[in-house]
Amino acid sequence: MNDNIPQTEIICFECKRPKPISDFRKWAIRENKQLYCKLCRRLITYRTHNANTVEYRKSYYNREEVKERHRKQGKKFWDNLKLDPIRHAEFRKRSNENHKKYLISHPCKKVAKSLKNRDKLSIVTPLDVWKIVKKQKRKCALSGRKLTTENISPDHIICLINGGKSVPENIRLVTKEINVARHLMTDANFIQLCSDVVRSNMPHNGQ
Repeated sequence: MNDNIPQTEIICFECKRPKPISDFRKWAIRENKQLYCKLCRRLITYRTHNANTVEYRKSYYNREEVKERHRKQGKKFWDNLKLDPIRHAEFRKRSNENHKKYLISHPCKKVAKSLKNRDKLSIVTPLDVWKIVKKQKRKCALSGRKLTTENISPDHIICLINGGKSVPENIRLVTKEINVARHLMTDANFIQLCSDVVRSNMPHNGQ
């Protein structure tokens, strides 16, 4: 008796939720294959297209003929630009201004560059800095304060003077005040110093 009732919902193969029959393709319902709702079809298409695009771009730009063509185009552009000193100076000035704006808008790039200036052997990239930011949930590793573009500062867990290296495993992000206060101290000494400061400034019951 229930078989005569028309079906109004179908369970999507992807999200496992019942969706209206209008969300599915007619041929998928007829053949009982690839029963994906509209939303899941869009997500699957995006993932597939994005993955194919990334793989294709990697394979394309790794071709030797493409690399050689880009080298020739770049050399031709700079040779023509250097023939006009005024245009060359304007281009360099505009590039420097854009680079400064880029550093301001991308703190991870700024942090990686400061590490490179501090240690020429640094292998920390902006992507590594971003991973550290996500791992710390955008909070200072020592104080727990929120990290912003103005107060973020890289800190070596083991200082360079004590044999530490500028590698992602030895880098954490703290506020500038914490970085200045800690300086070359170990974590244990720095925490002990902070506790002594707090203890000495606490009001005594007898006073």
